[in-house]
Amino acid sequence: MPSRHPPASLDGLRSKGWLLGLPVLGLIWVGTTLYAGPGIGARIAEAGEAVAQATEAGSPEPWLR
Repeated sequence: MPSRHPPASLDGLRSKGWLLGLPVLGLIWVGTTLYAGPGIGARIAEAGEAVAQATEAGSPEPWLR
């Protein structure tokens, strides 16, 4: 009857695969952040500027200017 458990060499390969994949995942994360970050920051700044323009002098939120 064949064994239901994979050979020990496959278990070691799986654990090493995860360890080798983590730096790759980190590089993907950093690259995505560097690519998308400026666009997100610009959209937030535009939205904030629109709110600041809507609350001109005499508004109830002078701290926003």
